[in-house]
Amino acid sequence: MRPALGVGSPAESIAPTRRAALALAAACAMLSACATAPQVIEPTGTPLEPGIYRVEGGQRLDKADFFDALSGSRLIYIGESHDNATHHRIQAEILEGLARRSPGRVALGMEMFQRPFQPALDAFVAGKLDEAGLLSASEYTTRWGHDFAFYRPLLELMRLQGSPVLALNAPGELTKRLSKEGLEGLDEAERAMLLESFGADNPAHRAMIQEALGSSHGGMDEATFARFYRVQVAWDAVMGATAADFLASRPDIAHVVVVAGMFHVQRGLGIAFHAQRRGAEGGVIVIPIALGDEAVFAEDVVGSGVGDFVWVERVEGQGAP
Repeated sequence: MRPALGVGSPAESIAPTRRAALALAAACAMLSACATAPQVIEPTGTPLEPGIYRVEGGQRLDKADFFDALSGSRLIYIGESHDNATHHRIQAEILEGLARRSPGRVALGMEMFQRPFQPALDAFVAGKLDEAGLLSASEYTTRWGHDFAFYRPLLELMRLQGSPVLALNAPGELTKRLSKEGLEGLDEAERAMLLESFGADNPAHRAMIQEALGSSHGGMDEATFARFYRVQVAWDAVMGATAADFLASRPDIAHVVVVAGMFHVQRGLGIAFHAQRRGAEGGVIVIPIALGDEAVFAEDVVGSGVGDFVWVERVEGQGAP
């Protein structure tokens, strides 16, 4: 019997209703040879091999077909586990592939930077700030803190092309007050930042978060969970609105690539939900999967609704099990 999927397993990002925590594992993929006809995997106990697959139908794509499939979408969401180097490598590969096809017309939206620090990103892209200056001006260490090396290739590519980088996330001051005091604790400008989608009915999202935490809400009582959950929604609402407003203001931009944690991306229930309510298209969701010691099976992917594509790659240094 194969082991059940759970926290830390390579397939946990594909079936969040079976998860017991919010951190989802994943990674990147490289494809070989073009196929004359799409290979289709059957959800019958078949272990996934490295490659790119459509979630709906299970077709395996080569890279050229994958980028062709993205070409008509202005919003492309790529999930990540924040400390997973292979996730970040796949993000860089997708961003580079899109930028190569549409030079100067691809923007990058980042959960890692909060909206008040947009000027720091603008200055970095314009060459007016070096990396050390960006980290200082954006208060990166205290407001995000994950290894900047994970994000350096993305930012350097945008700087090289002079392309926009968006500070998507809500200010920490807003989310702290929202957690402690609710909407009543926010000033008018902060409430406006959340927009109307903050209070929108999204029961599937709440259910996803609840099931990920487990029946005990990860040890939180109901009041604590309620505070926790409204911050989750605030992050998604602000990031979705920021991406949607930018797209509406920049018809010259071919794509905005949004990089964010898995629970902000998967199933289209987080950022994408709020971006759509702000008038943006649904976009395309790419979920990376890392193959480690445990296999990932086709039935965990095909028809799961976790996204539009999964990009599967072995963890570096590990061969086939």
